[in-house]
Amino acid sequence: METNKQLTMSLKQAEGFEDRQLTGLARKHFQPLLNQLDKQLKKVQLQIRQLIQEDEKLKQLTKIVTSVPGVGEIVCWKLLVVTNEFKDLRDGRKFACYSGVAPFAYTSGISIKGRAKVSNMANKDMKKLLHMAAVASIGKGKGELYDYFHRKVKQGKHKMSIINAVRNKIIHRVFACVSANREYDYSYINALV
Repeated sequence: METNKQLTMSLKQAEGFEDRQLTGLARKHFQPLLNQLDKQLKKVQLQIRQLIQEDEKLKQLTKIVTSVPGVGEIVCWKLLVVTNEFKDLRDGRKFACYSGVAPFAYTSGISIKGRAKVSNMANKDMKKLLHMAAVASIGKGKGELYDYFHRKVKQGKHKMSIINAVRNKIIHRVFACVSANREYDYSYINALV
């Protein structure tokens, strides 16, 4: 997927040049490669889906994880691999630390206190996927996470810290659903309010 992104970006950058011959040359060389990568990616995704359908436990876990708002197939697959089907990592807090979502207070004794920051030593791929999941859940224009985001923006919170909180909420919801072996229930939140 990274190679695909890099080639696509190179094509877009080449289109910015005024030299049409250079743009045509870049397209001539990159487009067949992009088409081949797309075919291979679709083939691999199909194989992953087939493997999941053949394994009852993976099928159930996928159904549970993708029921959480914002979590799609790709995020689910990465979660299943990173957590070893939720056998190695069972705690949402630990996973939030692992994926660089949990903020840590910056202090040094009693004299230096700074704002909380997330760790730089994290699984960057997982963090990137969780970011996309958070943005997707906020961008739907409705739902509890959308309402949460806009409520916090009105309170004057920084947008990136709110997105980080949404990532954290997604993680904890996934782990809670997996732990309870049930799909996400949208009415559960409404019953508490």
